[in-house]
Amino acid sequence: MNAWPDQTSIAYLNTLYNDSWSVAAARGMALAFLGNDGQTKNGRIDYIFYSKASADLSVVSSQVYDTRDANGVMPSDHRPVLTTFSIR
Repeated sequence: MNAWPDQTSIAYLNTLYNDSWSVAAARGMALAFLGNDGQTKNGRIDYIFYSKASADLSVVSSQVYDTRDANGVMPSDHRPVLTTFSIR
């Protein structure tokens, strides 16, 4: 999305969709590497949203990965985020 959590575009999306990282964090199931609290760049700008109407979809966990090599070089200026869902 390349949008900060406090931007109006994200606020609008939050009315229709759940932010899977936030849901996982509230459940204690959000994982990130040491020194990272879910930042995918210099803050949180990448998201995985799912519909609030998806009653059969539940967040199991969400994780931001450290992709730096041994020299601290990242292959992208963003870090990947992965959310695992369960489906009833």
